[in-house]
Amino acid sequence: MGARKLTIEDLKNLDDGWFDKMVEKTKKDARGNDELAQNLLTERVLNDFFSSIIKKKENTNKCVETPKKPYKKAVKLAKDKVFKAKSYSRNNSKKKVMRDQVIMVPPENPQLPADFKARIEAMNGTNIKLVIHKKVYKTDLNVHHERISLPRTQIISKDFLRPEEAEFVHSGGVMDCKLIGPRPYYQSYDLKLRKWDSKTSWSYALTTKWPDFIRFYAIEEEIVKEGDVVQIWSFRRNSRLHMAFVKVEDNAAGGGGGDEREESGASTHEERESSTGTSYERGESSGTSH
Repeated sequence: MGARKLTIEDLKNLDDGWFDKMVEKTKKDARGNDELAQNLLTERVLNDFFSSIIKKKENTNKCVETPKKPYKKAVKLAKDKVFKAKSYSRNNSKKKVMRDQVIMVPPENPQLPADFKARIEAMNGTNIKLVIHKKVYKTDLNVHHERISLPRTQIISKDFLRPEEAEFVHSGGVMDCKLIGPRPYYQSYDLKLRKWDSKTSWSYALTTKWPDFIRFYAIEEEIVKEGDVVQIWSFRRNSRLHMAFVKVEDNAAGGGGGDEREESGASTHEERESSTGTSYERGESSGTSH
């Protein structure tokens, strides 16, 4: 059976309104010539039909077009940047951990220098103990941080505080403490002892008038510098806690500056404080005496 021929009625049913407009325009152009009008109408309908087929084919080709190479290149560059950023972060974290694991080890049988011992005895001081043997960090000498840290992992005499004092400080209390500075001036400062908690550990900190110590001993006289190895000793005078700040290089009887040791899992957190910029809360002070 052969295919049926397309009639004028079929064209009318293709699109309501479109065909009527086409017929009206064709009759006007033919100026009353019915045969010419029929031929023009057939030609224009076919032209529109084939034009629509061509446009549909072009639109279909655009939809299935493959991504261009520059897009693939941009994706690869973005992935490379993410990988490099993660690698840099991992490497820096490893370096930071290694810095935190360095602990100063005091020499065997450390002794308080004779001049400090004489001063403490003249004050009727008793119960002398070595609290910490540590390196001075940049954050310890920053007047804006307002403290020197005494990390838990480096405390030598765990009982330098009495049980009731330790309970008071560990529960958030702030304890009065007087500090004697290093030679040759032996200036004294009224400080506060408090506990500071980090995410992984905790430290004691001497605060309040510590910036005055920095301005005199580190800035004006340049006696205490970053990297110095120091010892902080505790003693009692009329039951009140006192401390003495001793530079190890001045302590000939102490057997030298001790050694540096890397201890797994230890955390001094002093380098972490440098990155976070943590400063301790100011407390009340009873002033500085010279």
